[in-house]
Amino acid sequence: MKNMIKKIAAIAMAFTLIGTGTAATKIISPRSVNTLTASAARNTKAYRVKCRFALPISFSYADALLTNTSLDHAVSGGGNFVLNLTIYEGTVLELDSKGKCVSGYNAKTGKNLKGADFSRFMHNMQRLY
Repeated sequence: MKNMIKKIAAIAMAFTLIGTGTAATKIISPRSVNTLTASAARNTKAYRVKCRFALPISFSYADALLTNTSLDHAVSGGGNFVLNLTIYEGTVLELDSKGKCVSGYNAKTGKNLKGADFSRFMHNMQRLY
């Protein structure tokens, strides 16, 4: 009976820790062989774009050739090209703690925005969770 209560308590604690975003690093019951440990997912949060803005993306000439980026619309500066990418209202992004996009697509164009830095544009976003 004691082992069953310990297992139920371990499972309940694991789900509680997963829900709070923390990780259990110590064994809950030292004598138990089948101890349940919890690990948190990525520390990211979802945001929705409140108003349209232009995001400058820097890339090299080689990158432009590989991705078929039109250099007519890009501005050259210091050996790199800068393209102002329009981010449309309603776009939902998953950002890490530094403002870098982990996943998300532009609402109007469908362009993948993974890896883009949104740290300077947090004032244009509404946090969802």
